Amino acid sequence: MKKNIKPRHSLYSRLCVYFSMLIIVITSINVGIIYFWSYYHFNHIFEDRIIEYHNDNKDSVIKDEWILGVTANSIDLVEAIHGKKTADKILDEAKKQVAKSKLYKEKVDGKYIMYMIDIDEKGGEKVYRYSVIKDIYREIFPKIILFLFIGLFFIFIFSIKFIKIICKKITSGINDISSYADKIAERDWDKPISIDSDDADIKRLGDVFEDMRRKLYEKDLLQQSMLQYISHELKTPIMIIGSYSQAAKENIYPSGNVDSTFDIILEQTDRIEKKVADLLILSKLESSPDKSKLTYKSIGLILSEVLNTFKAFFIANPKIKVISSLDNNLYSYVYEDELKVAFENILDNRTRYAKSLISIRIFESNSKINIIFYNDGESLKLDNYDSIFKPFEKGANGKSGLGMSICYKIIQLHQGSIEHIPSSKGCIFKISLYKKDTV
Repeated sequence: MKKNIKPRHSLYSRLCVYFSMLIIVITSINVGIIYFWSYYHFNHIFEDRIIEYHNDNKDSVIKDEWILGVTANSIDLVEAIHGKKTADKILDEAKKQVAKSKLYKEKVDGKYIMYMIDIDEKGGEKVYRYSVIKDIYREIFPKIILFLFIGLFFIFIFSIKFIKIICKKITSGINDISSYADKIAERDWDKPISIDSDDADIKRLGDVFEDMRRKLYEKDLLQQSMLQYISHELKTPIMIIGSYSQAAKENIYPSGNVDSTFDIILEQTDRIEKKVADLLILSKLESSPDKSKLTYKSIGLILSEVLNTFKAFFIANPKIKVISSLDNNLYSYVYEDELKVAFENILDNRTRYAKSLISIRIFESNSKINIIFYNDGESLKLDNYDSIFKPFEKGANGKSGLGMSICYKIIQLHQGSIEHIPSSKGCIFKISLYKKDTV
């Protein structure tokens, strides 16, 4: 099946485009603001200067560089300063003008000018006054725009280079994570994920992926161990059942008679059934729990019910004394059936190794319900006591290799803890559960 290959730098490319568009938009807005604001502002300055000068407002401060023009009654003076074409254009407009005063903005003879024509009457004749000024802003603005766009071009080129560096730095960690994700999808999760990035978010994302890789790796090892365990544990009883059944079919009874032979077959069948039950429990604990099954129960009463199931064993083994101190007033929200399985497994271990005494005590400490299990058998001497809670790990004379791991997972399901407490005599296990009044 062909693998769909996603563009490696899709985010990188999009970031470059977004940043480039942002630069263009911001610069264009700035140019627009400069143009419209300054055009309006300076045009009014020029208008005010002409009108003020025309009205002989002596209080106004007028600089020569703002005027660069003339106010006169003679069109010849206008021609002398601004040229014949400009003078002819202004004179032509004056003859057509009806209003007493009018402002014009035009391009004449290749020059932008603003001029005002005032019409008055003296001795029954029309008298014209011309106020003419070069529209400096409109002359130089195209050059301003040109330089702005040249500057924009260089800024754009520099920004693209800079953006590429930034985007590459941002996306490099993401690309590494993407590469690791592809490897994980292909079940290539033996090597740890290490993301070299200064970005805290990328680093944190890398840590999340590393945690996921580690859990998947551990689960894969667990599955492999489970297959090996199933193969090993079921091989012997299946072989015994097969061989005894074949022998019985041929009227041969390895145990001496029919009943003892079938007792062996039933014993091995029961052994397989218990292994399968343990595996089903372990598989169930790997899935998400159904929180609707949480019930508010007394831990002491649950443990009392479990102890009742062991009555037959204690009657058959009168040498083993059971001492229990159970506080039935300590309640918590628990998965009752699962918690019973945990207590049954740990009690099964105590009965297996006890010589003459099993002690169980429940007490409250720091808002926790603590349960101490003790038996006077041999004390555990291990380099790593936590290993006894791993699936398929066997202690001394261990049988199933699943009991304590199931117990551990059930206590974890309740956000509690289980630990072995080293002792020079006997064996002690402690379970702690939170005392909860609400789910």
